Amino acid sequence: MAITTAAGTSIYRFALGVINAGVASKGRFIEFDNTGTLGSGVLEKQDPSAFSTSQFNRAYAFGADSTSTLITSMRNRFAMVGVFSASGSGSITNGELDANDNGDINKSGGLNYPTSGLPFTGSYTVSSNGRGTMIFTVGSQTVNMSLYMISASEALFISVDPQSSVAPFMGSALEQTGGPFSSSSMSGPSVLYVSGLCVDCGPGSTIASDLIAGIFTVSNSGSYSFNGDESKAGSISSVKDTATVNVAPNGRVLAQGAARPPLFYLVSPFRAFVMLVDAGVYAGFAEPQTGGPFTNHSANGTYVFGSIEVTHQNITHESGLATYDGIGTVVGTSDTALVGTTSSNPSLKPDQTFSYAYAVSPNGKLMLTQGPTIYIISPTKQVVLNVDPSDLFARIEPVEQ
Repeated sequence: MAITTAAGTSIYRFALGVINAGVASKGRFIEFDNTGTLGSGVLEKQDPSAFSTSQFNRAYAFGADSTSTLITSMRNRFAMVGVFSASGSGSITNGELDANDNGDINKSGGLNYPTSGLPFTGSYTVSSNGRGTMIFTVGSQTVNMSLYMISASEALFISVDPQSSVAPFMGSALEQTGGPFSSSSMSGPSVLYVSGLCVDCGPGSTIASDLIAGIFTVSNSGSYSFNGDESKAGSISSVKDTATVNVAPNGRVLAQGAARPPLFYLVSPFRAFVMLVDAGVYAGFAEPQTGGPFTNHSANGTYVFGSIEVTHQNITHESGLATYDGIGTVVGTSDTALVGTTSSNPSLKPDQTFSYAYAVSPNGKLMLTQGPTIYIISPTKQVVLNVDPSDLFARIEPVEQ
């Protein structure tokens, strides 16, 4: 796929999900050229009936993050999660967000776990082509964004302020349903996956990727328990954590007492945007785990996958397809792109094939022979945690049919 703009032509490779009536509703893509930039992301089918200001008209939870520098000796991450109500006439109310700007939580001057978020208001407009603008007013600060409608229930957004004054970011907003929320909105198993950076853990004591994925449960009394894996600059370890959960009616969830305390904003029961109150500025998502207890047959059919959480310039961008036989073998094809010795000399590898044996535990953890660790979210969705000790800049990849 080639896209031409005023800045020139960029080449992309992509993989598509399930095709119905000749149309795919989702996909993954990577930039695959030597123009000096690389990237990866998602493709989603739009609903043109949502292309108006009046259709952006409900409560939304949102999350956004970015790594705002290419300086490999310095960590400079930003993440935010929150909730707001869109009126359908261009106004934003009931806004509350939490932000981690390179280890500064909600402008508090450090890693202070916030008992409440930052209130905000705002405005927005949506044009007939599905593109719009959105403004958050947080105290004395104004944040300007471009907005792209997927449907009335989903939108993508990106900051458009100068990077000299505001951290760049991109993210998504999803319709919030199931409220008002309570502790029961978090009970049951969910899969959590977040991406961040670690300091002095990469080559020459530089920064490197730090990824966490695993399963958490919350009891009806609010006890939070997490059990998962961490891939930190090629070092792989198990991670356990506990906390006490406090759920606000608007879906803001505190998990106090954890070693790396998470903050959730619920999209719906068990499903949430996540940010960790930690210097690594971890951000990601949590989704309800369904379909267990799991077996090898829980992974069956063809899935599309790709890198979407890029926390470091040296991460390998990837998109592809994987087919599980439901018995114990998975095969597939992928394309990868990696920064080379210079920006105009990247490492581009098309049509790479792979084959692994796999085994699924009853809790949904899927292990490959000499491959990444995978957590099954449902029989149609997984999340991949790259755990290659030789890969200092690993990535998390959602996988779905």
